[in-house]
Amino acid sequence: RQENSASDALSALRNQKTDATINFLQFLTISLLSKGKPRRKITPDKKHAGKEHFMDKNNLWISSNSVTTQLKGSSKREIIEELVSLLEKSGKVNDRNQVVSDILKREAAASTFIRKEISVPHATSKGVSSICAAAGISSKNEIYVLTVWPDCTPHNLKCIAAMINFLNENGEIGKILSAKDNSELYQLFEKGIKKRL
Repeated sequence: RQENSASDALSALRNQKTDATINFLQFLTISLLSKGKPRRKITPDKKHAGKEHFMDKNNLWISSNSVTTQLKGSSKREIIEELVSLLEKSGKVNDRNQVVSDILKREAAASTFIRKEISVPHATSKGVSSICAAAGISSKNEIYVLTVWPDCTPHNLKCIAAMINFLNENGEIGKILSAKDNSELYQLFEKGIKKRL
């Protein structure tokens, strides 16, 4: 049932010629189709071997200083600005304004809420040197996970699929919302993502 609904949605969106929307459904489809199937380790292809290490379990694309249990913003733009500020701590952001602009443009194309309390804003951007992510919990108990990557990034959809699979796992949302501090929140993301790589 999940496979059919995801495939039908993709077919409908292809006719709209909205690349950003199709991109979102593509990685969501990867997540849906992977449910219930044996997990396999994802490794970079030979073409990119040695160039990207974000699929390495010891070097994830989300870091301990890019998560927070206390997002202060009330509007979508304010929250995105906060998350980009967290991204800057990763050292991978070279043009903050470009990243914010690309994320907002993507958000204008279609909502990135995958559940009532989970939003996964994302975009391709020239404003970052490599794929990176930031996560936070808003005052409304909503979970935001922002992911940005430069063009031609290998396995970017698989990275997001791993994140979504983690967020969709039974019981994980409650654990995330109950995190006492940033350290505990990061440990949840680190463990959850590594389990799915």
